[in-house]
Amino acid sequence: MYEHGAGVRGWTTGRRRLAGAAACAGVIAWALAGAGCVADPVTISAGLSAAQQGTAAFFKGELQAAFRVPMDRVEWAVRAALEELDFPVENTSPSEEGWVEINAREESGRLVTVTLRRHSRVVTSIRVRVGLFGDQALSRLVLNKVQMGLGLNQGESGGGGAAESM
Repeated sequence: MYEHGAGVRGWTTGRRRLAGAAACAGVIAWALAGAGCVADPVTISAGLSAAQQGTAAFFKGELQAAFRVPMDRVEWAVRAALEELDFPVENTSPSEEGWVEINAREESGRLVTVTLRRHSRVVTSIRVRVGLFGDQALSRLVLNKVQMGLGLNQGESGGGGAAESM
């Protein structure tokens, strides 16, 4: 029960266990923190469990989210949102297979870029960037207007939900 030289009531053994548990927790925390630096914060999975709960992530100046909505409907909602916010659309990238980029300008001249990517027939991810370094508040406003255009719950803070009327 007690190790040789463990001292009174096995204090050294308890300290070793505590140190081992702390080291294990440190390794787990380091691994989780490192994974956040490498992986995209919005990962599309088959179940879309995170997106269905209304999640969005602001990462490296971009607000990222996903919808269970076909890409053509999301593109329509983006154009309507930009028009409602009085951000004139300057150009749209050629709609290559599976993605489209829409560029607009706000009144101060900053570029508003919305990138859509088709993950399946009914799953679309969206990235919103305002300006060179990103403006989280304005990006969230654009995303909320897109959600409203899609008929998703406005109470969801950013980009999930399921629009069933396809």
